[in-house]
Amino acid sequence: MRVSTVVALQACLVLALGSCHAFQMDGALQFGRNSAFQVDQPEGADAALQLKQQRRELLQATSEAPAPAPSPGGCGLAIGGQQETYTSCNSLTGVGPSYNLLWTLEPSSANNESVLNVAIEAPSDGWVGWGIPQEAGQMVGTSAVIVRINSSSLTGASADGYYLSAHAASGVQPPARLNFSNITAAAQNGQLVTSFTLTLPSSQVQGLSNVIFAEGSLQDGELQYHGNSANGGTVNFASGLAQAAEQDSSGSDTPHYNHMLWAHGWVATIGLGFFLPLGILLAKLGQGMSSTAWRVFFFMHVSVQVLGTIMGFVTAGLGAKLQLPDHIHEVHRAIGITVIAIAAVQVVAAVAWRPKPEHRHRWIFQLHHWWIGRSVAALAIANVYIGIYMVQPGHISRYYIAYSVIIGVIVVAWLAKGLITWRRQPFLFPHPKKSVSNTKERDEGFINSNPAFGMVHKDSPST
Repeated sequence: MRVSTVVALQACLVLALGSCHAFQMDGALQFGRNSAFQVDQPEGADAALQLKQQRRELLQATSEAPAPAPSPGGCGLAIGGQQETYTSCNSLTGVGPSYNLLWTLEPSSANNESVLNVAIEAPSDGWVGWGIPQEAGQMVGTSAVIVRINSSSLTGASADGYYLSAHAASGVQPPARLNFSNITAAAQNGQLVTSFTLTLPSSQVQGLSNVIFAEGSLQDGELQYHGNSANGGTVNFASGLAQAAEQDSSGSDTPHYNHMLWAHGWVATIGLGFFLPLGILLAKLGQGMSSTAWRVFFFMHVSVQVLGTIMGFVTAGLGAKLQLPDHIHEVHRAIGITVIAIAAVQVVAAVAWRPKPEHRHRWIFQLHHWWIGRSVAALAIANVYIGIYMVQPGHISRYYIAYSVIIGVIVVAWLAKGLITWRRQPFLFPHPKKSVSNTKERDEGFINSNPAFGMVHKDSPST
């Protein structure tokens, strides 16, 4: 009996039962009338027995939960008009309305290598990827196949192997570090489909293997960040079973990870990228004012700097959880650690080790405190821009614009105050003689009321 005849009989049976429920395979993959998947049926005398068996399964599917056992007939997928058959297939959850994975595991060769024939299908007008990570749930370190829309291709799509060295698009580059070959791709019926061969050591396909998968958009032909459209899971290539991770699990691209990434960015931007420059501005604004007004600005300066430094340590803790081992992330991390460490030393030195106002070396302390503080703030600002680039590479986002406006206001206010008071107050460098002369008389009222701080009010706050 021909396959088309058996399929027609199945359709009549479904209509007679008054049900259009889809047959489900492996407890996860749904087969509908419009699906590219088909169940291959054996020809000959066994077809009638198969039909009876499927009738019982269809009746069960309408009244009970579907059985999780894999189909004995295999799975079919049409790619660019070519029908391909696989022994196992599953639908992985967590990425879009459907994400279908098919595979066949060939017997091990004499050199202890196993060959996997794999195919994926998912609805997308951008790109779809599937890969095997070095660590469970971790995107960085993964070798993957990514299929994307390509209008210049006859099939409407192209695919290649990639190595994922970073979360930024700049870190997703070919070639892969696993042996992908025979890669084909097509865009059909709103779906991106690809098939390929993956050769692995036989030991790697025994038991559960970790996988990750994602879907995203394209902008000017470039891969864009997938956001929450990503998940991880496990596949037993030998037994034919696959399972996606729960959406609240702690993989690198789950919502939990993305929340941690955004928390790191916001805490770093506010604490280091905003509070540190703001503290410098507050100290500058207090110059030349009355003792009472300067006192207010001084305590605001101290409070903001201490709070920014504390938030810096929180930022470091969140960043350590992100595990981003590529070059640009290493630069970002190194700058961040440097900023936090020096900012902490600045706070401790200003409170505990500052010379008395009348000390002849007071100007030396002011010199390094001013310029080290300014340098740290500049590094913090630069690191915020690096962080924004890593999250949204390749274009000027609203975050660039908003942050630039805020920092621009702070810098302009600092320069304006310095120009207004430059004749009477130190602007760029403290003057050795002016830092000592008349200091005791000028600051006597403030020091008496605040013995814990020996700080020059008016012209000597750390700016």
